[in-house]
Amino acid sequence: MKIIMISGDGQGAGKTFLALKMTDNQSQIFSIANLIRAELQKKFPEYDWYNRQPEYKMNTMVRQTRKSILQHLDEHGRGAKQSDAIVWARYMVDVLTYARDHEKHDTVVVDDLRFVDEYEYIKSALKSEHIVHFHMCHEKAKPEPHYENERLRQIADYLVYRQKKPS
Repeated sequence: MKIIMISGDGQGAGKTFLALKMTDNQSQIFSIANLIRAELQKKFPEYDWYNRQPEYKMNTMVRQTRKSILQHLDEHGRGAKQSDAIVWARYMVDVLTYARDHEKHDTVVVDDLRFVDEYEYIKSALKSEHIVHFHMCHEKAKPEPHYENERLRQIADYLVYRQKKPS
């Protein structure tokens, strides 16, 4: 199986856009954030945790906590990593293995790589697979200071620059 991992300069860099361009359909795209969303969906089922619109994530407040969807995603994801640094990477390896063995995917994309240790774990655990890492470079991406975007950029196999659209 070919595994394409995509990191980026920050929110809005174009990671998911690139993933969609590299695949035949969305069933080939996997997100670490979706693992986090699934857990939060169980805890707060009345919210649309899978809505990827930045405005929704920033402006929708969870009534019980008075925190935004985005804050919950970030805090829950990073909080779990404090107890087990590779918790999400381990889950992702299970998901990718299932995709290979049961769904018979020959190409998959992980569209939201944000930590070097997760990249290294996935690469090591699935070392028999063909793995390539792209980093989306976009000067207007919103910085994500809690993530290791710059370090991921440095270790990427390929840097992809968004071309400015002609006016």
